[in-house]
Formats: sequence, C-alpha cells, structure tokens
Amino acid sequence: MPLPSARFLVAANPVETPPCWLSADPRRFARDLAALGPVFCAWTGPAAGRSEGASDIDPGSPDGLVLAHPGLLAHACAVTIDGPREWITVHDGAGVPRCRLYLLPDTDYLAWDALLAHADATAAPAARPRWRPHRGRRLRFEVASIGSWSLVCTSTALPDCVLSWRTVRELVRTEGVALVA
Repeated sequence: MPLPSARFLVAANPVETPPCWLSADPRRFARDLAALGPVFCAWTGPAAGRSEGASDIDPGSPDGLVLAHPGLLAHACAVTIDGPREWITVHDGAGVPRCRLYLLPDTDYLAWDALLAHADATAAPAARPRWRPHRGRRLRFEVASIGSWSLVCTSTALPDCVLSWRTVRELVRTEGVALVA
C-alpha cells in the first residue's frame, strides 16, 4: 500500500511546538512592535469584568494598554498544510490571553527575532485560560513615547504582498475571527 503524501500527513497531523513563555520589558516591547512592519493580529473581546456590550477597546484594534504593558508572552510555532506559522500570544497582567501576533511573509523577520531576543524566558503559568479571538486585522504598530509611557497605536498595513494577504485569509479562517478592514 502506498504511503500518503507528505502534504496529507502535515494536514492530518499539524506539528505544533509547546509555547515558550517570555517576560518582556514594556518599553522595549513597544519599540520592537513598531519595527515589525505588517503582522496579522487577532484579539479578544472586552476585558474580564466588563459586559459584552462594553467597549474597553476599539473594535478595529487590539487593546493598546495590553500591548504597551504586556503580561506574559507565549511564543509558539506550527507546521501546517500551508507552511510554517509562528505567533506570539500577548497576555494581560491577570494572565488572560488578549491578542495574538502572527508573523507574515512581509513582516521584518530580523525585527521579530529581536523582539523575542529582548524578552526573558520565564516559567509557564499554572493556569492557562483558553484563547478566544473575536476579530483580526493585518496591521502595523506605531509607538510614541510620552514621558515614561509608551502610546501604542495601530494602522492598517498597506497591501504590498499577495502572499501575505493569502496568509491572512488562511489565518482568519483558522482562528474563526471577523476580519476588520
């Protein structure tokens, strides 16, 4: 009996690494975000303690406060039918996953590696709340320093790369999120 193709094996059994847990310096993390260029960002709904109708975040953007002052980061990779995937899940101070940044074909790979290198390895949390994204967007970050604070803003990344948009469409389908233009 012939063996199934490698493509079928990867589709049937995606290979995902366990997350590497990191702790980032907030000011350095904000600057590193600005250097990434385009990324796909998926994010959750309102913060815990808020009603679903409450709008503690702009529906078209991830929570800037979490990005300016992240809790733990979880870096993970997977090999999928569409190729390798790499992402960072950003948790808030309470340990709740609030947004996930995906590396895209037109993301600055050296800036991505620098962001990871600037974070310190840390122990995995005992409790790991489930990741439930609601929206996603292909965006880029802009950061302004105001005294000791970092203001993290987002803007839509221009459609420069067809492969990047194809990757975004696949991530939207996989994550089950609404794509924000």
